Parts: sequence; structure tokens; C-alpha cells
Amino acid sequence: MSITCHKCRYTRQQTDSGPKYECPKCGVMYKKLNAQSSSSINFDKVKTFFNKKNSCLIISFIICFTIGYFAGREHLKYEMRSAIRSAANEFTQKVGAMFGGNPPKSMDAPQRPIEHEKDYPIKAVLVKKGFYEGEYGQNEVTFTLSFLNSTGKNVRAFDGTFVFTDLLGNTILRANLAVNDLVHSGQSFEWDGSIDYNQFMASHKNLRFSDINNMKTKFELRRVLFDDDSIQNF
Repeated sequence: MSITCHKCRYTRQQTDSGPKYECPKCGVMYKKLNAQSSSSINFDKVKTFFNKKNSCLIISFIICFTIGYFAGREHLKYEMRSAIRSAANEFTQKVGAMFGGNPPKSMDAPQRPIEHEKDYPIKAVLVKKGFYEGEYGQNEVTFTLSFLNSTGKNVRAFDGTFVFTDLLGNTILRANLAVNDLVHSGQSFEWDGSIDYNQFMASHKNLRFSDINNMKTKFELRRVLFDDDSIQNF
């Protein structure tokens, strides 16, 4: 039986002399060399495996696994919360029906009540809008409002806030105004006003260039002085 030395790669011949347990060329014992070879780690293969490409794949796998693990936990928590909330709502509804009362409200977050505009006794309507170019850049956005007195009494003066909005109700500009003119009960009158124009303010630019047909307005009444000197606040 021929034996090849793992160190010098010499194959033992039948004509070789010397102990059969050692290589006749380099003198290394076969069993000891084989034991060392089998128990040693091939670091070249390890280095080849952990090259740059494989290292990136391994790191990517670890990151994805970690993210997936925690994402799965959050999803599980959400599913558990949803199931508990649904079961609680169903239970409260059944209890309410059992005792003949109105079913309790849902445990979900309460919805905001729908906000309705206040019906003020003095209403204002935008009649026209323009732009006045004054000297030295003293420009103005001009407008004409029509006020209707529905208070049931003659009004000597009033003030409030006139709001310009787009068709969706988004505020373009809010302007405080005060009117010191007599308005008889049930009658209306037109009032001319203006706002100093600042070209660097977006709200002023939007007010100037918005078409009157693409605008909505509302008047928030604050205080009214009647002809009998009584005052009403809103």
C-alpha cells in the first residue's frame, strides 16, 4: 500500500527503507501529519468566503432580518389593539341592546363636531374689488362692501373682521374694519374700503390677483352701537 506524504507530497515506494510510519524523504510521521491536517482550519477558504461581496450580503441579511423582526412585532401589536377594540365595541353594543337602552358610543376617537358659521344680524357682501396705484409705491387694494342691517334696530356704528377666502374656504386675508355710518333697520348700504398693499406679502398678492368670481367672503361681527346708545357684543 503506497502512502503519500502530505508535507512533501512524496509517495512511498516498496524499495524505500526506514520505518513505515514516517516519510523516507522528509522524515515526518504520517499519523501526526494527518492529525494536524484534519484538525487545522483552512483559513484561505475562510478568507475567500468572507470576501467583500459575501460580507455585504451577510450584513444586508442581518439588517433585513432585524427590521423584519421588529416590524412584525409592531404589526402584531397593531392587530392585537384592533382586535381588542373591535371586541370591546361589540360587547358594549350587545350589553346596551340587552338592557333596552341606547347602544354605547364607540370606543374610537370622538369625531369633531361640524362647525357652522354664525348667523350675524349684520351681513356683508363683496360687491367689487380693485387696485389703486399711488405715488411712491403707496398702492392699495380697494373693495366695496354691501352691509345689510337685520338687527331690528337702527345702527349707528359697528366693527368686525371681513374674511376673504377661496372657493374651498381657505383664508386669503382677514381685515379688521369699523363702520361709523347710520344704517336703518332692514336696510343696506354700500361702503368703500381699502388695504395698504405690500408686494412682499403673499396674502396681499393673492387678494390682489384673485378673481372676484373665484372668491368667497364672510363678515364676523364683533360689536354694534345702536341709535339708543346701547351696545351689543358678539
